[in-house]
Amino acid sequence: MAMEAAPLASAEDYNGLDEEKWWTENTVAVVAGSSRGIGLETVRHLAKQGLTVLLTARNDAHGLAIAKSVVDEGYPNVHFHQLDVQSDQSVLLLADWIQNKFGGIDILINNAAVIGAKIDWDLWKSRGISRLGLLANRSFIEGFGEDYNTAKTCLDINYFGAKRMVKALLPLLKPSSSGARIVNVSSLGGLLQHLGNETLRMQLDDVENLNEETIDGFIDMYLNDEKSGEIEGKGWPVRLRAYIVSKIALNAYTRFLARDLQKHDHKVYVNCLHPGSFVKTDMTGQGGDMSAAEAAAYAARVALLPPGGPSGQFFDREKLLTSF
Repeated sequence: MAMEAAPLASAEDYNGLDEEKWWTENTVAVVAGSSRGIGLETVRHLAKQGLTVLLTARNDAHGLAIAKSVVDEGYPNVHFHQLDVQSDQSVLLLADWIQNKFGGIDILINNAAVIGAKIDWDLWKSRGISRLGLLANRSFIEGFGEDYNTAKTCLDINYFGAKRMVKALLPLLKPSSSGARIVNVSSLGGLLQHLGNETLRMQLDDVENLNEETIDGFIDMYLNDEKSGEIEGKGWPVRLRAYIVSKIALNAYTRFLARDLQKHDHKVYVNCLHPGSFVKTDMTGQGGDMSAAEAAAYAARVALLPPGGPSGQFFDREKLLTSF
């Protein structure tokens, strides 16, 4: 389905993109979940490239303050609007505001996410295990607090939040010869290999027959098992279940959406991205080995790839994976 991807150099090196620079100061990018971490640094990267960028945050006062600080850094092309991806009303208000102020958008980056678990960092610190070591070793399961309500919130933000954004802003994507872009920030944890149920793996990997009902049904199945306490023996991940399930669903939705838009001759490039495994963000307790700015460079690069590039694909930083 996807065309061959252009060779990618370092995510910090935009020189190759400049040769086929398709964007201008009138190119509008929206970054969901961008008041801190990877999202905020993605705003900075895109603003540096001269795009008009919309920074969003759930907390109005906090978001305004962050946006002002970025503008004061020398990026007057950064704007702010409040956004709660869990709220249909908030998402629709954002869409109306964008329509009135900009007339549409060219790029949507879905970055809003939570980890969906309460991690007892102190427990592992007392055992001499660093945060990086804890996250890297999947056999460490003690001290991970996961329940139905936490899982439901995680999925509502990480998966359904992205869907709300797509459904509200898809009509605002500007038609152009360069094509519009949707980038869903995901994780290698969302690869299907982390799902133990072979039937579900096959369903979610069947791109030609994949639909929203299948993906939403997958979510419902997980939440029902979480609610009833019947998790063991069902093939669900042993820790960070909700986070992994949310990213599996987001990856599947990316493939479905790319296929569906292509069938209807919409020139929209839809891809998902793993920006880095252990990024220094609040989600990792600032315990990663990669800065948020480094990770954000990959998100910005995928959003700015030349026309005619891949769609419905998964990027592991600069690499295009052959399977999900």
